Amino acid sequence: MMSALHWPCKDPDEVLDYGIDWSRRLGDDTITDSIWQVPDGLVRGDDTKTDKGTVVWLSAGEDHREYKVVNRITTMGGRRMEQSVILRVLST
Repeated sequence: MMSALHWPCKDPDEVLDYGIDWSRRLGDDTITDSIWQVPDGLVRGDDTKTDKGTVVWLSAGEDHREYKVVNRITTMGGRRMEQSVILRVLST
């Protein structure tokens, strides 16, 4: 697993989409499956994938708290990759 990325902060009342661009790690390979692990406190909405990227919609969260969200993908070439991302929730 690569070191954690950081997404921009969100307000607890916002519903926002967050994505990962896998293209640099994939090269010519493509994503066939994507699974998101979202911790308690955040609410996962819809998620989508393209050949080279993944997106998840997130809402809720406790003010002044950091959450670690994990995306696991499988590729056409049989690779399994994982990326964690830190999302901080702050009231605006």
